[in-house]
Parts: sequence; structure tokens; C-alpha cells
Amino acid sequence: MTEARSIMTKKIIKVKPEMPIQIACEEMKKNGIRHLPVTDQTGKLVGILSDRDVQRAVNVRMINEVELEMTFNPHDTVENFMSWPVQTVDEKTSIAELTKMMIDLKISACVVNGPNEYIKGIITTENLLKYLLELITTSDNNWAIPIGKTHWEHI
Repeated sequence: MTEARSIMTKKIIKVKPEMPIQIACEEMKKNGIRHLPVTDQTGKLVGILSDRDVQRAVNVRMINEVELEMTFNPHDTVENFMSWPVQTVDEKTSIAELTKMMIDLKISACVVNGPNEYIKGIITTENLLKYLLELITTSDNNWAIPIGKTHWEHI
């Protein structure tokens, strides 16, 4: 059984609730990520900021037919837009259980907790897709999906 710890991203960039939302957005762009765990001064997980949360904070203005200006209110902080509660799993949670939870809850990221709520990693849909790709490309099984009804139609 493959566990969450085997596919999680271990290099985690965290932000504080009082950080300006614009700075958090710049961190996401600079690091090519779409989720930032939010921690308080003690390191405790208090929220998560996704690219969708940041989109809610952006003010967009048309400059001309092809240009947009995107700005942020300088008073808006991560805390104003972060999501809570954050879904977390233990590092030994199976990939199957984790995937089912993310599908059922319609979430695109999950934080992996260690002892005492210490953040050990993060798993996103990108991690799951990379894992699936590895399974498909290294397996001798026939992964062809038949056209028609599949077990995923209820999603």
C-alpha cells in the first residue's frame, strides 16, 4: 500500500496570516505553486491559501482591448482570503483513501501532518497526477479505459 509520505511535496513554503495577499501571490508565482499553508507564530496550521482564494482578492481593470491591470487592496491580508478548516492527513494515509477524500470534498490540496501538528508535507492534485502517470508508464497492465460507462461517472 502506497502512503501519502511517498508522494507528498516536502519543500513547503508557508505564509503568515498577516502577510499582504499581494506578497503571497508573488510567492506562488515565483515558486510555481498554487497552495500555501498558513501558519501562526508558533508554526501551527491555521489555514491554506489557494490560487482560487487569491483570485477573489484581485481587482481587474481593462486598460485597453488586450491589456488588463491586476491590483490588490494594500490592506488585504492572507487571513482575509485563506480557507479554513484545512484538510489534513497522517503521512501513513493510503493514496487511495487520500484520493477518495479529495474527490469527495472537492479539494485540490491536503496538508500532511506529523507529530504535534507539525507540517511534514502537502499533497496536491498535481502530486496525484504524477503518481498516476508513474503507475501508467511503469506498469505492464493495460490501462486503456473503455469508452462508455466508467466507475467515475458519479463524480
